[in-house]
Amino acid sequence: MAAGGLPDLIAVTRRGNTEPVGNEATQNWDRPGTIASAIEAGALDDDLRPIAAAIEARWAELARLRVGRALQNITVGTRVAIGSEAQPKYLRGMTGEVHEIDGNTVVVCLGAPVGKFKSGHVRCPAELLVPLKT
Repeated sequence: MAAGGLPDLIAVTRRGNTEPVGNEATQNWDRPGTIASAIEAGALDDDLRPIAAAIEARWAELARLRVGRALQNITVGTRVAIGSEAQPKYLRGMTGEVHEIDGNTVVVCLGAPVGKFKSGHVRCPAELLVPLKT
């Protein structure tokens, strides 16, 4: 049993991290003089491990910020829609009410069984949810 007496739930997942980055430098990553072009050319081979660690840390920080922004508008009782990145696809656009918030994940009560979610409760990442105006 999960916290709050709910049965263990199957988690909803996101498709890969496909958020576009609006930074012009990332849009032109292969032009001469960029870090990416230096890595590709082998100029930074001795520093690849610390570069990879820094990139990983930055990805983690961006994920933390995304979750924080998502949770700013979600509380227990908030009506939400499940966003367009959710898997399985049949959950996309489904609406329900936030039943529980547990760290980075939110339990949404859809009100009826849906597919493999026999209890009608779906646990998903907070950033997949869109708060609805009441």
